[in-house]
Amino acid sequence: MPPKSSWGVLFAYLGYKKSDINTSFDYFIKGGNMRRSSLFSCALVLMIAMLCILGCNDPLNGDLTSVQPSNVYTVTQLISESRSAKKTDGQEVIAVKGTVHEVNTVNGRNTILLKGDMADEAFVICDMNTNQSTTAPSVKRGDSVLIKGLLKGILKDVIMLNCVVVKTE
Repeated sequence: MPPKSSWGVLFAYLGYKKSDINTSFDYFIKGGNMRRSSLFSCALVLMIAMLCILGCNDPLNGDLTSVQPSNVYTVTQLISESRSAKKTDGQEVIAVKGTVHEVNTVNGRNTILLKGDMADEAFVICDMNTNQSTTAPSVKRGDSVLIKGLLKGILKDVIMLNCVVVKTE
């Protein structure tokens, strides 16, 4: 005798016996351990959502125009201090004075490279905040600028994120 419900047809098509269907139905509908596992799943989803919300609300992730810099450096000072391991702590908002070496836009992101007085090829790479889409292109090579941003670290160059142009001379 063929099953009467569409679920029964599906299970029969997949090769399940009627006893398998009844066992599955009892487990899911009547609640075996389903209540406990669904409560755990809901709690897990809620915890992940809270972590995402709290992580995204970090004040250093967004616009830094209202954040006061902890220190103001020249490009040469910042590079030398970073290389001598005096500046090892990341996640610090700083301001840097320097001369613009290059302004570029790659993949819709504006980046300003600041050069110092030293003869080596080290730069401060300032990845601009998205709200600087009109300000960053107006900065030209050779301009003297003060840029505020989140110091992330150093490889060959010093890297700053979420940068905003404070002053152009």
